[in-house]
Amino acid sequence: MEIYQAGIEDLEGVSNLFNAYRMFYKQTSNLEGAKGYIKERLENEDSVIFIVKNNQKYIGFTQLYPSIFHQSR
Repeated sequence: MEIYQAGIEDLEGVSNLFNAYRMFYKQTSNLEGAKGYIKERLENEDSVIFIVKNNQKYIGFTQLYPSIFHQSR
């Protein structure tokens, strides 16, 4: 089993996982839409995606979105 930060070369595998995630939450399957969304996140680096693979099969992912908090002093 391996866990690592996804790159553009993982687009297909991550898109399939993301589409399955959406379907779990009762959204209509839209693999092309999922692929476009994940591709944009990877290219713009506005989220970090970690994936889990077992024997070259994509089995899990997590997507982190950075946030910036400004504090007034």
